[in-house]
Amino acid sequence: MYFTDSPHLQSIEAAMKMIPRHPLTQDAEQKGSSMKLKFLSEDHRDRFLSLFKRLRTNPLRSEPEYCAAIYLLTADPDLWETVADKVKDESIEFKSIKLGTVDCERYALYKSAKDILCHKFKLSLAELREMELLDITIKLIRTAVLVSKNGYGYIEVDKFGLDDIKV
Repeated sequence: MYFTDSPHLQSIEAAMKMIPRHPLTQDAEQKGSSMKLKFLSEDHRDRFLSLFKRLRTNPLRSEPEYCAAIYLLTADPDLWETVADKVKDESIEFKSIKLGTVDCERYALYKSAKDILCHKFKLSLAELREMELLDITIKLIRTAVLVSKNGYGYIEVDKFGLDDIKV
């Protein structure tokens, strides 16, 4: 049962139920590795891994919130082009990022990344509902929330690209 009729908000509620140690997470915890999620595309994965190669950091050893933020910011090539030079090792200089005019999808990805990394969840469910986001954007945000709680290993990815990242 959901508290909303909106399919978009229902997917967020479903993600919230999967947060570890929540009474409603028992089913998700029992499913274990079958709950792994994926990148949006190969390009998304490549942008994500390229950053860690450039920083010579292994995402498996990075803070989960940082990985989640990078996961969201690398999902959209135009958003990534705008923010890439502000991404540092384990930090993102959000104050120096000038988004300019962006659509709701990119704003939601950016704002969710910032909120997850800064531990300030200012993007409300009401705002998400009003934005009428595409299902894929909601899924990306949901995946990022799960990564922020469970770490990079929560994303199903082959070892491609990780072997030559120095730890």
